[in-house]
Amino acid sequence: MAENKKILLKSSAGDNLYPRASLDNLVDVVGGTTAVHVPTLDSDGRIESRFLPTGMSLLDSDGRIDSQYLPPDFFPPAARVTLSGTVYVSSGALLRDAEETSGFIRVLSGGSAKRITVTSGNFTVSSGGAATDMTWNSPGIMYIPGGHVQYVDCRKGSIEVQKGGHLEHVTANTGCLLFVSSGGTATNIVEYGGYVRVPTGAVGQFEQTVIPDLVLSASQSATIHSGNHVSNATISSGGSLHVFEGGQLTGQCTVLNGGSMVMYHESILDFRIADISPGEVPRFNDMTKITKSGNATVTYTLTVAEDQPSGDYALGANCSSWSVPLQVRTEDGTNIGSLELNRTLSVNGMVFALSVKENVLTVSISRL
Repeated sequence: MAENKKILLKSSAGDNLYPRASLDNLVDVVGGTTAVHVPTLDSDGRIESRFLPTGMSLLDSDGRIDSQYLPPDFFPPAARVTLSGTVYVSSGALLRDAEETSGFIRVLSGGSAKRITVTSGNFTVSSGGAATDMTWNSPGIMYIPGGHVQYVDCRKGSIEVQKGGHLEHVTANTGCLLFVSSGGTATNIVEYGGYVRVPTGAVGQFEQTVIPDLVLSASQSATIHSGNHVSNATISSGGSLHVFEGGQLTGQCTVLNGGSMVMYHESILDFRIADISPGEVPRFNDMTKITKSGNATVTYTLTVAEDQPSGDYALGANCSSWSVPLQVRTEDGTNIGSLELNRTLSVNGMVFALSVKENVLTVSISRL
């Protein structure tokens, strides 16, 4: 006997079910699955009113979608709805799987939004509102004045967490500005080339992250906070990298004319030679483009391999006035000694000598 199958309703805008509530009342059929395509969206991406319950109104007098008329789980999971203008998500309503191309989405108290992509508009989550699974790729601003937002992939534009707002699990990619105001909270922040500012009075908690091969173009800025580090960086004219307390800059770093790097108090600059050979170009192409903020104390380290080959290693160009000692450490972070200019350090069968040769800070390694 053939197995009974449910009729599968499909939207022309996607392969998922619409509306979800109708599943419980579908009749059984015998044989293979029957697909009934319901064109819930017209060619302009708008919902056809003939498929809505009788008497339902989606637009107010200003032509705006008012979510008080939307039942829960209104939008189908994979049929991404394109929105423009002003959209209010009021108490009890859920807006999901939508793309905002212009205008303003406002999630009010008791409302929620899920799986939303914003490409050119603005977004606000008010106190008592919630949003999750956001892709922020807009030159506009996401305001969080008191709501709760989580799992945000920020690729462009700005996010501002204001007093009473809470943001968690956010990735600040290159081109993203994340600002946490006094009284605001942001946790599980992944710095991945974006600029994150957490002033006094705000709460910011960072995930430990390694950013390989960071490239900052004109007008792009990036920050590195405690526990995070950049491994290899290229800063173009107009770009800037800011390394804060506990943050680390290491590897091959190139700062072009007009670019800058700023080291803040208790930050770390690492001349890593553990994975290169003698005679290569300087680790840092121009040390004059790396400045300290005020009277900041910066730790300078030299990371070496246990079997580091003998020879001369160029650490930084334009170092005619260098006078700071280097903390020599192994790849696991073990400190094995301090190396001063024009002095030697003997440890683990190796002899290190630090000098300035032709304006290049150089470490020479030989064997005992």
